[in-house]
Amino acid sequence: MNTVLWHIRTKDRLLGLMADSVLGEVDLEDLPGDWREQAAELLRRLRQAMLGHRDGALLVAGTFPVEPNTPAFSERLVTLLFEGCPTRKSAAWTSWSLFCFTLGLVQEEQATPAEFHDRLRETLDEQHFPGRQSVLEDYVSIDYGERFDFGIEQILHSAPATKPRPQTAK
Repeated sequence: MNTVLWHIRTKDRLLGLMADSVLGEVDLEDLPGDWREQAAELLRRLRQAMLGHRDGALLVAGTFPVEPNTPAFSERLVTLLFEGCPTRKSAAWTSWSLFCFTLGLVQEEQATPAEFHDRLRETLDEQHFPGRQSVLEDYVSIDYGERFDFGIEQILHSAPATKPRPQTAK
């Protein structure tokens, strides 16, 4: 541990380097299709890289590394979004939305215990939670790949029409 700390200096730096290494596993080239398909594929690759490591999404979400791989991933994603978003700001914000959605879903996928779904089924009775009860099986679906693709498609579909709200004077 002393040798690692001598070279890395702090735990935060070590975690940042680890997170950047995870992002370094994402192949940024050979993306198929138009800008939407390319962005979706890039995020699928990010998801797979994080799933390849125990608590990979938690590691990436808890750091803000400015190492080579992290900005390279962000650059590739935002550049793709420039093609479909109406403004640079909406491309930036769509990039953040996609990245945060991916982090959140992968964290859930890596952390949700199997018995959670059974407990939820037992807890949500139709009388008190009719809306949730009516969609319960879809809500607790463990097909994270399908849920991931749906969410990414929803965000990317809305990107061309999304213009950030103008700032209001305070």
